[in-house]
Amino acid sequence: MRERLQPTRGLNRDEIEQAVASRRRFLASCALLAGTPFVGGCAVANMFHSSNPEADRRAADKATKDALKELEHEASLHSDKKLVVCFIGVTGGPNAANLSSATRELLEEGNFRLLEKNVVQAALKESGVSPNNVFIPKEREKFVSELGEEVDYFMAGYVEKQEDEDDEGEKSKKTVYKLDLVNVATNRKSEFVAEI
Repeated sequence: MRERLQPTRGLNRDEIEQAVASRRRFLASCALLAGTPFVGGCAVANMFHSSNPEADRRAADKATKDALKELEHEASLHSDKKLVVCFIGVTGGPNAANLSSATRELLEEGNFRLLEKNVVQAALKESGVSPNNVFIPKEREKFVSELGEEVDYFMAGYVEKQEDEDDEGEKSKKTVYKLDLVNVATNRKSEFVAEI
């Protein structure tokens, strides 16, 4: 079924596409989570098989280190100030908590200021903004207003099932960890993916 776009004001095509992708991700999470609340920067679902902590750690290492390379490059271009990064957390799958913790650990080593987890959670709650909607510009404005400070980059992780097809038409499913990084000033999104 095709998704219908509601009329929008003041959004360009990229913002609309980002909003639709974000909404699809959110609706998929809702279907997966079936009533499980977003707690502590991560959510738990029962659809995925039980996780392997070592595989989770490897996936978090790969995706986060790739994101850190981009952030370090950006930090070198802005030597006049320390970049502020807001990590929203990870959604989807029973391993979301492991991935969220491992990602945050690595981000804390970066050459930028990472907002405290409890500050982010409080701002989400007070603003009424869903974690998956932080990438929509108007929703992001409400969230940042509640944070009370400017943010240079937003990050959020997702555990997803993907279906691959090889050259011979054989299909296989895999679980991946996707880490999205959005530059607030340009609204440019980078995605870092690692297989779990």
